[in-house]
Order: sequence, then C-alpha cells, then structure tokens
Amino acid sequence: PTPMMEESLLYKLHSAGMRPGVSVDPNRFKEVFRSKFQKVRIYQVLKVSQESKRWVADPDNRICDAPGSWYCVGQYPPALDKLIAKRKNFAQLEDFNKGGGDDEYTKEYMARMNGEKSSRPSSRSGSSKKSKSSSSSSSSSSGEKKKKKKKAAPPPEEDDGYGEESQPPPRTSTVNPKDVPWENTAATTAMWELIDRADMQNIDGWLSQDPDAVHMRSEDGRGPLWWANEKGNQEIIDLLRAKGVRNDLKDSTGKVPRELRK
Repeated sequence: PTPMMEESLLYKLHSAGMRPGVSVDPNRFKEVFRSKFQKVRIYQVLKVSQESKRWVADPDNRICDAPGSWYCVGQYPPALDKLIAKRKNFAQLEDFNKGGGDDEYTKEYMARMNGEKSSRPSSRSGSSKKSKSSSSSSSSSSGEKKKKKKKAAPPPEEDDGYGEESQPPPRTSTVNPKDVPWENTAATTAMWELIDRADMQNIDGWLSQDPDAVHMRSEDGRGPLWWANEKGNQEIIDLLRAKGVRNDLKDSTGKVPRELRK
C-alpha cells in the first residue's frame, strides 16, 4: 500500500489483525462479518451519538426535490460541521482530467500518495524574471506567456489490471518475518484450510493480493511453510518459496519447517 493508503480508515478496517501493526479502535468498531477468504469485512460502528441519530431521522431535516416527494437526500448532523468544513471536494482532483481543477491541491494529493511531505508549489515570479535580458524580443515574451499558461499533463492513469500490453508489477512483502506476531486468527485458520485441501489457486491468489500473508504465524510459531511441509505438498512449498517465505525460522518447539516433512 502507499503511505497515504496506510493512513486511511478503509485500509485499517480491511487489514486489522491480518497485517502486522494494523488495528482499529475496538471501542469504535466491532467486526460482525468476515468472508471466507478475508475479502469482505463488515463492522458495526459503536458509540454513535443518539442526538445525531434523532436529528438525521427527523423528516424536517431532509432535503426533498419537491414538497412531499419520495426522493429526499440526507444531511450530515450538525455535530459533524467542523469536520466537514475541513474536507476537500473530490471534484478538485478529478477536474485535472478535464483540464481544470486546483493545481496546488492536485500536487499536494500526488505528493501524499507517494509518501512525500506536501509543499506549496514554488512561485513563478523571482530570479527567472529578473534574469531576462532587456533586449528580449516581443515574440519570445509572448512564447513565455504561452508557456506559463500551458497546463501540466495529468498523471498517468493506473492500470486496471485488465490491460494486455502493460501489467502492474507484482506486489512484494514489506514486513520483517521475525516481527510478525504469533497468534491464532481467522487468517491463519483460513490459510491452514487452504493448504490442507491443497487449494493452489486460492493460495496463489491470496498471496498475490497480500504478500505479507506468506509470513503469518499461529500461536505455536508455525505458518504456511510448516503446514505445507507437514502435508508433504511440494507444489505449495515451491509457491511459498517463490513468494519469499523464510525456511530457517523456528517454531515454539525449535523446529524449522522442513523438519515436519513426512
């Protein structure tokens, strides 16, 4: 994930308890559903203001396209006014595709996407103007003005994964296997079940989407490579090795994965 994505609530809700160091406040969110392969997770939002809920439910606070109409869009309760006042209109980002928008906001957004510190664009006035020769022709001055007015080309669109000519580079793990916590989770259970039934397709798909999962460890210190060796499945072992799993780590009994090979 990009640094900006790692800071997002959506990323934390999806990856909490599945990736090292990712968690959500249990006093604010309660997980009520998780799909078989961790693709979908649903949370209940806790401690919602009852006053705000009553305000939203009040028909007088709904905006209808006509009196008595069935089409009435909702409004955010007043308690969120301060937070909403800080938001940036998403159209400011999208408008660069149409040749408009806020250039400064777009640069700040892209810098944050790349994990860089946001900064204001440098002023166009300054030493470059002072260094112009007094003998510059009117045509060159006109060309300079046109150059200033020229808008920056929009950043390239991300590959949607369906293109045949160009594909995004494969994802790689970003965690230190030694730092992965040992704990029994829904993810370790799901991975064990996939290895137990030799489901190569889903194991490969999971690890391609979440490379860090190859390093997961249950509370006994064992992980995918131990389980694959225990099952004697060389095909899965080769897949895990290709995904970067370590084969020299030890479980709680001091055994490395190959010692479980039957």
